Parts: sequence; C-alpha cells; structure tokens
Amino acid sequence: MQILPGKYRHFKGGLYEVIGVARHSETLEEMVVYRALYGEGRLWVRPATMWNETVTRDGVSYRRFTPVTEGDAARGIDTENYARETHEKNASGNGASDCPGGRGDRP
Repeated sequence: MQILPGKYRHFKGGLYEVIGVARHSETLEEMVVYRALYGEGRLWVRPATMWNETVTRDGVSYRRFTPVTEGDAARGIDTENYARETHEKNASGNGASDCPGGRGDRP
C-alpha cells in the first residue's frame, strides 16, 4: 500500500497525520514521518513496513494504520472530537499517550 500524506487512525484509536515518507540516511529504509493530532503533537518516524503491517490483538486482526477519508465526515464520524477524546482518555491513565505504541515518550 502506498503511504500518502493525510490523516490516519491507529488501530488503538489515535489520529495521526502523515507528513511524508523519507529514507533512513544509512540504510535507505523507507520511514513514515507523522504527527500525533492530539497531545503535544509530537513528530514520529516508523519504518514503512511497520506502518503497513497487520496487527493481531485478542484474536482480531487490524491494519496498524487506516486512512481517514472524507467519507468518515460524511458518515458522521467526528475525527477531531475522537482525537481529543482519545487524548483525554490516554491522559487519565486509561490508555496510551500521544505515542502510537502506547509507551509514553517513545514509539
């Protein structure tokens, strides 16, 4: 799957904006550069191969990141409030921080 700039939802619920795809200076591995759309809005990088992975949790498989489309808004999915609610839940200790991996300051 080609990774294009835009909004994506992590399988745990957080919203992120892809800035672009870059290459690691030593290995030339493709890396996704993205920003959390809640919390401090930190910038993160993740190998493109991980971005496109399927994750299995409790016997259910999910795409790690799913594009958020214009159709989400048309179907009444409030992506901005969802991001804020996710951040508030995470800040209360009931979920992850703005780190998509849920491990505090690091992905």
